[in-house]
Amino acid sequence: MSLCYILDGYNITAQIPSLSLKNLRGSREGLVRLIDLYHPEGSERNEVIVVFDGKPGMIGRDEGRGTKVLFSENESADDKIRNLVENSRRKKEIVVVTDDRDLALSIKLLGASALPVKDFLSKVKREDPEQELPKAGRQKREDEKKISKTLEYKITDELEKIWLKK
Repeated sequence: MSLCYILDGYNITAQIPSLSLKNLRGSREGLVRLIDLYHPEGSERNEVIVVFDGKPGMIGRDEGRGTKVLFSENESADDKIRNLVENSRRKKEIVVVTDDRDLALSIKLLGASALPVKDFLSKVKREDPEQELPKAGRQKREDEKKISKTLEYKITDELEKIWLKK
């Protein structure tokens, strides 16, 4: 039984630092190249469809190779993905890759399954360890301040006294 992976394109590119810094066309092409090169969908028998917001012709590639690219045109990419799932006769074989909670819930209600982006990308076997992919769980930024819970509560109390006139 082969699976059909439907990818929420911009939801994924926004989470890959090396792709999110590019222009939209560059990020789209980079995602498709990553999928074609590393096959995170597993078996070559599995189908991969990437859905982006926008109009057809917004990506420069041959449509005959591996990954299929769809554009939402007159609807959102989320609605396009929902319609693909809803109109499919093999809903149980569809895996939608997204971190959009509303989309994930709605496709689960339709009978398909959802896979978080980090789980899908964790299947990428990278030859280049410098390639930046999202890490599991919440990422901490380097410039994020670290304070103790005790200090956090003291600050909150002090601000409440000032702002709320306690």
